[in-house]
Amino acid sequence: MERWNNRLEGSYIYTDTSSVERGIAKLYLFLLPVRMISPLLGFAELFHGAALYFDFLLNILGIALYLVEHRFVLKISNSNSDRAFKTFGLTVCLLNLMSLVMAIITQITRGSYAGETAFSGILGMEIYFFQYVLMIAYNRRIFHVLSEDEIKRVLSGVCWCLLILGYYQILVLTFEGVFRSILNAVDVFHILWPETTMWKLSLTGKEGADAGNMFGIFVLPFLLGQLLDERKKGKALVQILLWIPPLVMMKSTSAYLMVLASVFGFLMCLYSGNTRKRLFIFCGGLLIIALLLIFGDTLVNLLPTDIRYLIFGKALDFTNGSTVARLVPFVTNWNAFLQEPIIGVGNGLQGYYYIEFFPEWARNVAGSDVMNFYNTAKNEIINGGLFLPGLLSGYGIVGIGLIIHVIHSMKSRLYQMRDTSTFAYNFFRIAVPAIIVCGLQTEFSGNYLIWFVIGLPFIEYEGERE
Repeated sequence: MERWNNRLEGSYIYTDTSSVERGIAKLYLFLLPVRMISPLLGFAELFHGAALYFDFLLNILGIALYLVEHRFVLKISNSNSDRAFKTFGLTVCLLNLMSLVMAIITQITRGSYAGETAFSGILGMEIYFFQYVLMIAYNRRIFHVLSEDEIKRVLSGVCWCLLILGYYQILVLTFEGVFRSILNAVDVFHILWPETTMWKLSLTGKEGADAGNMFGIFVLPFLLGQLLDERKKGKALVQILLWIPPLVMMKSTSAYLMVLASVFGFLMCLYSGNTRKRLFIFCGGLLIIALLLIFGDTLVNLLPTDIRYLIFGKALDFTNGSTVARLVPFVTNWNAFLQEPIIGVGNGLQGYYYIEFFPEWARNVAGSDVMNFYNTAKNEIINGGLFLPGLLSGYGIVGIGLIIHVIHSMKSRLYQMRDTSTFAYNFFRIAVPAIIVCGLQTEFSGNYLIWFVIGLPFIEYEGERE
């Protein structure tokens, strides 16, 4: 099928793109939040975290089609987006090499751990980071196969489907009975997680925090970005308001924090506009601060007790099992970093130090599953557990320096995206604070939805092609 890619001096440039490849690209986008279906869970057992989502298969298939179509020749030019992507790919190779060096050193100095060698310890993270390159590579291809308008329509459909699912899960959580029976009957591939023990709205994830990741990093930034588009404001605002009940039912501190982070990103986008907008945001911020100082306690007390605790109390409650489970990896990763601060301990080898640096205050906390991780760490080599702290402990100062170089190339791309794709520019900038918050709370391995957003600066957009 012929379609136009971009304009050149008033004319269109055409490329041959098969309907099959276009269909796979659309399906890939639509299934970004969908976990691996139950008949194919063998892939998850074989590739572990890399195959948690169905897009694992579509990613491989899409790249294979591209290679066949181009006779196994990778076409990477010297464009700004290609240079940024090459920087990212080279950095991943260097980080994986650093982990291999540390695995050799660790195997010589510490030997095997729980029957595993240091090489098996780093293998998982090596695969995950290579997969990140493949994810972004295919995301780049999608923006060549589909027009930006087509992509936005598919992503809008994803947001609406998640919203409908969210309201249905509210019915399940509130009334149980026939609503849960219908959900169980419909969910033949076991991707909606309709467990009888589920008490938080989880969308296509396993818990409220997973739903918060989807909403805070993908749905809300996408919708808030549309508020910056004069043509889309009304529909986007209506959908944002409709998301309030599902958001409340997520009952997740992580979800609420990521919403605040995305709103902060949105305000920064507004603030970077013209002088009048900056003045409006500044005055509005002062007004909100004043109201909080004067009526803060009253406003907080208006919230339901459980929501008030999740927002204001849980994060610093050391008797809360979920809070403790999230704090322990910070302690263990920091102490692992102190052991090898220059090039890190090797990403995937943090488990060598987990038991040694496990904090005493984390033991015997009611409702916490942290001791399950502790017992797991006795029997296998675990990784850092959290994406951003794991980068610090796994790759050390040198690795962080390399990652900062990648971030600098992404920042340079943002200035170009502002002129060629306001959709991607606004989407990414709004999502960045939420991505940072998420990276401090969980891993990114195998998560195609998160890496789709992270990969936006590496894509070549229609207005940039010649």
